[in-house]
Amino acid sequence: MRERGAKAADIAVLVIAAEEGLKPQTKEALSFIQKAGIPFVIALNKTDLPQANPDKVKQQLSELEVYVEDWGGKIPCLTISAKTGAGVNEFLEMILLMAEMEELKANPEAEPKGVVIESSLDPKIGFTATTLIMDGTLALGQTIFTQTAEAKVKSLKNFLGEKVKSLNFSSPAVVVGWNKQPKVGETFSTQPFDHASPDSAPDKSETNSQRTNEEKSQPSEVPATPLRQLAEGGGKTFSLILKADVAGSLEALEAVIQQLFDELSVKAVIQDKTDGPVSLSDIKTAEQSSSIIINFRSKMTSEVKNYIRDREIKIFESNIIYELREKLKAYLQELLKPDVEKLTGKLEILEIFSEKDKKNHQVIGGRLFEGKAKKNQKFNIKRNTIPEEGEPLASSPSQSGRPVTERETVGEGKILSIKKGKQEMESAEAINEIGLQIETLIDVSKGDFFEFRVQ
Repeated sequence: MRERGAKAADIAVLVIAAEEGLKPQTKEALSFIQKAGIPFVIALNKTDLPQANPDKVKQQLSELEVYVEDWGGKIPCLTISAKTGAGVNEFLEMILLMAEMEELKANPEAEPKGVVIESSLDPKIGFTATTLIMDGTLALGQTIFTQTAEAKVKSLKNFLGEKVKSLNFSSPAVVVGWNKQPKVGETFSTQPFDHASPDSAPDKSETNSQRTNEEKSQPSEVPATPLRQLAEGGGKTFSLILKADVAGSLEALEAVIQQLFDELSVKAVIQDKTDGPVSLSDIKTAEQSSSIIINFRSKMTSEVKNYIRDREIKIFESNIIYELREKLKAYLQELLKPDVEKLTGKLEILEIFSEKDKKNHQVIGGRLFEGKAKKNQKFNIKRNTIPEEGEPLASSPSQSGRPVTERETVGEGKILSIKKGKQEMESAEAINEIGLQIETLIDVSKGDFFEFRVQ
């Protein structure tokens, strides 16, 4: 969204909180401004706060080779307070001065041209688009075209949400009357686009709101959980549905989510992604595909709320996109923990009471020193690795006191029965010495460890 804004603007305003300094998103915005090559002015906001430190911000900017005027550079930098209004008039005057110096001009009598900043579907009035008029005057009754949609302007609103008959260049305008949802970032004019031209051909990736059910990617089989292990290559996929209030937000949400999955080396399988309210169709798609719903600012109808009340459908919601990212990250990290970390208990073998028989059954005695174990539970068999000469020693809960560097997984097994003395038990809890009849292909030894896995 920041990159698109930089491309549409004649002059950029980089707003920086004077008490916080440069944040990652500020640096990102700065990089897009520099890439677009447009003039810009810096507004140091919140200067009314006692902890405000404009000089520190200017120092941070100089480290990025951005030099403001009072530090010997050419970039205008003004201190303002959005709360008190201090410095705002001077700031606006600076923008007008820069516009004069850049000789920015437009013709109010020209045919309207502009760019789509945002678009969405309103169930009551249809498709709407927030546009920025770059030249000319846009009026009611005119027909405008983007690369993928057209509109006979039925309703026109200004930045205050007031209905107006016309708006001229440099004005944001909310346009109603589209035959389909225009894509964010498309330009518009009163002339139909020549789709035979490569430069004006519509993007083949349709706006997600317009995709039909047949076009939605559906897996050949429905996984039991959102996280799924691929048969080939050992990779993992995670199934989810993305919802956002408007198309631009949806675009940003998808980018942030995709970056998270790349970091965690998991492939995101997006079953559907649409803007607008969370619908019953979204919920049923989530049920059918075992997907998590990621909802950014979209409203949820009472029908949907009633439907999900008694159903196990996981929905992450927030009005802050990075908060959603952190919620999902914590959830994924928990799911991605290897089995050895998802343990219910640990036991050290103290005695071997019988050798392994033809059925791979064996009786051992051990000390359950952590958690619990239960009948029919599976476990990993861990064996101490004796350090080579000169290697550092690591501590171990081993009763034998043998120094070890690590425990190596040598196999797995299953508990057939548990005894405490002569008493049969369904389960046991630490700390306890118990006897186990186990089934395993491994010849276990005194000093081995069992790590009981989550069923």
